[in-house]
Amino acid sequence: MRNEALLLAAAVLLVTQDAARPPLFEPYQRDLEAAATLSNAAADFDGDGDVDLFVGFNGAANRLYRNDGGTLKDVAAAAGVADARATRAAAWGDFDADGDPDLLVGFVPGEAAVLRLYRNEGARFQDVTSQVGLTVASGAVRQPVWIDFDGDGDLDLFVAFRDRANALYRNEGGRFEDIALSIGLDDSRKTVGAVWFDVDEDGDLDLYAANQDGDANALYRNDDGLFVDVAEASGVAWGGRAPREPSNGTVRPCAADVDGDGRFDIFAANYGPNGLFLNKGAGKFADSSAEWGAAIDGRYDTCAFGDFDNDGRIDVYVNGTVTAGVSHRDYLFRNAGTRFGDVTPAKLLALNASHGALWADFDADGDLDLVLAGSSPDVLPLVWRNALARGSARRSINVRVVDGASRATRAGAEVRAFTPGTRRLIAARLVDSGSGYNAQSDVPVHLGVGTADRVDIEVIFPYGRRRDPVVVPNVPTGRPQPVVIKVPGTAPAPVPLSTASRQPDVIFVPTRESVADEMLQLAAVNSKDVLYDLGSGDGRIVMLAAQKYGARAVGIEIDPKLVAVAREVAKQGEVEHRVTFISGDLFEANISAATVVMIYLSPTVNARLEPKLRKDLRPGTRIVSHQFPIGTWPPEKTVRAEDGTLLYLWTVPPASK
Repeated sequence: MRNEALLLAAAVLLVTQDAARPPLFEPYQRDLEAAATLSNAAADFDGDGDVDLFVGFNGAANRLYRNDGGTLKDVAAAAGVADARATRAAAWGDFDADGDPDLLVGFVPGEAAVLRLYRNEGARFQDVTSQVGLTVASGAVRQPVWIDFDGDGDLDLFVAFRDRANALYRNEGGRFEDIALSIGLDDSRKTVGAVWFDVDEDGDLDLYAANQDGDANALYRNDDGLFVDVAEASGVAWGGRAPREPSNGTVRPCAADVDGDGRFDIFAANYGPNGLFLNKGAGKFADSSAEWGAAIDGRYDTCAFGDFDNDGRIDVYVNGTVTAGVSHRDYLFRNAGTRFGDVTPAKLLALNASHGALWADFDADGDLDLVLAGSSPDVLPLVWRNALARGSARRSINVRVVDGASRATRAGAEVRAFTPGTRRLIAARLVDSGSGYNAQSDVPVHLGVGTADRVDIEVIFPYGRRRDPVVVPNVPTGRPQPVVIKVPGTAPAPVPLSTASRQPDVIFVPTRESVADEMLQLAAVNSKDVLYDLGSGDGRIVMLAAQKYGARAVGIEIDPKLVAVAREVAKQGEVEHRVTFISGDLFEANISAATVVMIYLSPTVNARLEPKLRKDLRPGTRIVSHQFPIGTWPPEKTVRAEDGTLLYLWTVPPASK
């Protein structure tokens, strides 16, 4: 007992010392900086256990930083998400319930649609916007939120628009339909931020929406699927700013347990004095802005909550905006239990940061690092490493709340840590998949635990008018891997997104049987080969390779009708055991097993295909193209077929050292 007491005393001393020490943040990585950024969003998109980062720019190509063991590397171009359009919003969410986060991007209005949904296909992302019904021609997109508002198990999408009615897209088996009008969420006020949580603790998710230009904020209470604005009665209509003042407005609303009573309070980052409203239960809030030192007057874009010093009390970063040539200063507020204290480091004070801000642990050391954006032309370090002392950095625990099939994150879930075997609360956090003006995350919830080396974790996911707790007892703290907790509710099957709705890249033109044979001869196809025909049409080249040369062969065709024809022909030709026909997009197909590739496409499509062929195929793989070259790749041989058309041959070279 004496040793345990000494260890506890040492731990308390360490936490006390860290609480008194000024916070220290350093640029995370020398090459991780940029100017004119607007948005940021964090998630583990590649499933390797560390946090990756998307950054949206004001017209330059967007970046996707893959985290490789703590080093961030931009892979946006290779992943297919390097759009060079001003990007005001981004949000990660597993809309198709296949176990990886997909990416929604919101653009400034222009010639093309303002929303783009990228389905995560592993190393690359596929634009499925039109296929899922999310083509939106215009609108000032501000905050998208992935949320299962109806408790049916799949993620729906709320989008806040600054210049038109807000939208709530219900997910129906992977397709989306805007039902905001029918459920009372088609608010046409100038909405720029939104946070979902169970405000009145009645077992469903409610919405607090932040409005600009003098409009009152909305607190939409969920009454069995219909939403009623109760902001005035709840005491949060104006968020701490002057009512009906056109120059004032709320930009980002946040929900966090500021006073440590287990309930989720509301913080409003405002144009005007910021506001803090403590949750008193039953859907009522008390304005505690002045008491807590939160009512600083200015122009603020965001409130980003996180326990940066791991003492169990949640802190907040308030990001000032840059407007009319003035950069309003940022604040890092440390939570002292009854009041916020300004502990902003000088290095952060010197920045012209604005718009997106979030917390995430990029180096997996146990403490939260800070991500910032900045719309000004000044170059800004995008990520700041939290240099908390090692002992204190490990005084935390990460919790990921997922559905019954261990897939989609359950946004709106409540996570609480207690002293083991008791109801003494150490920390409470909300699984928040939105709320941030120009910032969003789909990462495990981080809880600082102070001196606790073990905790009981309780998770509540409000759905179906129920708040059933899931408890995991006596969990050790200080480990980098998150505790994964499944919550009750419907777990939808993964959505098999059909590619049939996308138009084929070329019109199918059958290859003459004799020319098909010449193509196979040029590639010297034999029984040991695995042949892939990209754009296989009715399957004649695949069939011939199997029947005449004994090769195993695969056809990739986007038109399901042609795939059906090819499968029937293969059945009749009794070569089903040697051929496979896949209905899919050749640009997304896995072709790494090929030893021979056949294509009859077009000059444009061939040029687009060149990077994939060079990247995905093994050295020595032979490629034959009918009629058209492949981009700028010089063929090693060109012959003329009997019908006068040209056939080109390439062999994939060894990888350069």
